[in-house]
Amino acid sequence: MKKNKITIKQIFEDNYPEFWKLNKEKYPEKMREHMNIEVMKMIGCGDISLGFVAYICLKCLEIFKIGFTCKSRFCSKCGKKYISEWVEKQVNKILDVPHRHCVFTIPAEYRNYFYWNRECLKDLQDMVYEAINEFANGVNYKNREEYQKKKRSKKGGVLWQSGMIGVVHTFGRNVGFNPHVHALVPEIKTRGREVKDMEYLNYEYFRKVWQFKLINYMISKRPERKAEYLKMFKDYPNGFYINAKSRMKSARGAARYIGRYLARPAIAEYRIISYDGKNVSFWYKSHETNERVEETVTAQVFIGRLLMHIDPKYFKMVRLYGVYAGSISVKIRKCFGLLQYIKSGLKAIQCTLKINWKKETRKMSYRELIIINFSKDPRKCIKCGQLMELWQIWHRKYGYIYDMGTY
Repeated sequence: MKKNKITIKQIFEDNYPEFWKLNKEKYPEKMREHMNIEVMKMIGCGDISLGFVAYICLKCLEIFKIGFTCKSRFCSKCGKKYISEWVEKQVNKILDVPHRHCVFTIPAEYRNYFYWNRECLKDLQDMVYEAINEFANGVNYKNREEYQKKKRSKKGGVLWQSGMIGVVHTFGRNVGFNPHVHALVPEIKTRGREVKDMEYLNYEYFRKVWQFKLINYMISKRPERKAEYLKMFKDYPNGFYINAKSRMKSARGAARYIGRYLARPAIAEYRIISYDGKNVSFWYKSHETNERVEETVTAQVFIGRLLMHIDPKYFKMVRLYGVYAGSISVKIRKCFGLLQYIKSGLKAIQCTLKINWKKETRKMSYRELIIINFSKDPRKCIKCGQLMELWQIWHRKYGYIYDMGTY
């Protein structure tokens, strides 16, 4: 079997019904129905028996049908489309300042808790932002209590506020369950009308604070294991691992960089080496050695690993904090727009304040997304290259929604 023909969809079509019948009890009960629906949507993605859009070439009369997509983030094709739309939307929201990308990980001892309590993954994102904000305010063990009092006093103007775009992931390189948070942090902080650079990020500080917050959080959730969790301060003397990634200088670069982590599948299909109907071989790069490691597992095990990473229904993978949250984001963009307007020397008449702080975005069409992502025009006839015209739209439930022959 050729490598380029192996797809995750094919592996699921061959093995999922039997797998789900035997293994559904291994997944959180409140997620089972949602997980099954997501998988069935992915398997039916592009199936013209469920619905299609038909185009006709008026030159050679060739008819080409495109099946409706599933729009599930679990689907590798639809996930890529989702990323493209998200990136274009975020480019105009992200401040045009340098950003840092950091990855906050959790130790293996805590992963089982988050596996069975997926809603608590949001708490990881919240704690990461708390750690970043504490760094912005110079919090340490001596003044932590005073800082907490200021937070509770609801006088937001007395505290520095940073920002973060947080993306939670549950998979590691070997497709195992390994929750972690990707944080995109702007190198600025604000307080009232003040704005300051925050170019230096102390990762030793972050490791220690992240460890302190996570251990205390787990003790609050499982007080019977308090002694075991407190021992982890000694087991991890340097704090929990934080990976300091690249520094991006532009808004578009930052949006595209974090977009790579937004809705990508747990494993890219090009990493699948072989599939014989029963076993799947794939490769990944080891964190320890940075060398390629090849692994062969049964199709049942492979499916089980992928299913672990379906998000809970309505769960927000991406959360915005600080200068990127709600109305604060609008105010900050206005300020930066005004600065850019002033820096332009007021030379260009068309360079208005609105152009600088707010750019209107248009949702890309299906055709534009396919051209960007796959470098081919879906409306071009595969025989003669002529642009095709819309012919029919059919849905399994509603029948013909549009038919050129009836107009």
